[in-house]
Order: sequence, then structure tokens, then C-alpha cells
Amino acid sequence: MQEQAYVSQGNEQVVQQEQYQQAEQEVQPTEDALEWHERNPWYANKDDEEDMKATQYAYYVHYNLANEGYDVGSDEYYEELDSRVGTVYPHTKSAKSGSKTVQSGSRPAVQRVASASQGGRSKTQGKKNGVSFSKSELERLRGLKPHNMSEEAWLQRVAKEKQKIAAREAS
Repeated sequence: MQEQAYVSQGNEQVVQQEQYQQAEQEVQPTEDALEWHERNPWYANKDDEEDMKATQYAYYVHYNLANEGYDVGSDEYYEELDSRVGTVYPHTKSAKSGSKTVQSGSRPAVQRVASASQGGRSKTQGKKNGVSFSKSELERLRGLKPHNMSEEAWLQRVAKEKQKIAAREAS
């Protein structure tokens, strides 16, 4: 009996190891990500220390945009990524090519000033995904949150599921 228990534990260990190896598989970049990389030759340029710093900052900005509710891979996401990285690392703006550079070169430089009204601040807070939770829902969801997940990540996951359900009900 003990021998069978040991064998079954061994099988569970093999299954867990296979699942772990599957989770380790490298994620392939999307076509949009590859196009963005072509437009930004500074990204992952190991020959230039400033470019590597900008690359690390781009990772940081990516994480923040995803947490703010931006649809990773959308045009708005890439525009905001370019804007934020370009603000901290101006040399990345000059590296861009294409129609956006031509358009911005034909317009005079304008200083952007944050608005004091609530409407002006909504832009700086990021694109919202349109999902909101009541206080009672938040309390319930906090109680259901997995221990290995941050509250923010958990609420984002629940929000995505809530959007999927709403889309199914709408169609």
C-alpha cells in the first residue's frame, strides 16, 4: 500500500514538472510589437547604455499601462508608451521614423499644460476599461483573492471576466 502511494506521488510530481515546463515557454511577440520595435531601434540596443536604460524604462511603462487598463497592443497603448518613454528619454523620439515624425515636424512646438478641471485629469490617469465595482463587490472580491496574486492584478482579472460576460450578454 505504501509503495502504491509513493508511485502515485511520483506521477503527481511528473505532472507538476510538465506543467511548470509549459509555463516557462517563451511568449512570442505580436506583430504589432514587432512593428513597434522596428520603429524604435533604440529598444534592446545593447551597444548603447542610454538605450538599455530606455528599454528598461519601457518595460516599467508597459507594466504600468497594463495596470492602468490600457489594452496592450492597441494603438492607444503604443502611443502612450512612446509618449511616456519619450518624455524621460528624449533621444527615443528622434529615433522614430514614419508619418508621425513628418506630421509633428510640420506643426509648431506647443507646451502642454495640465488642466485644473476633472476632465483634464482623466487623460493623465490612463484609459479606463469601463468596469466598476460597488463597495460590497470589492469587499467580496478581496475575500476571494488568491494569496499569490496582488489585489490590483486580481481585480483586473475579475474586471476582464466581467467584460467578457457583459459582451456575451449583449450579443
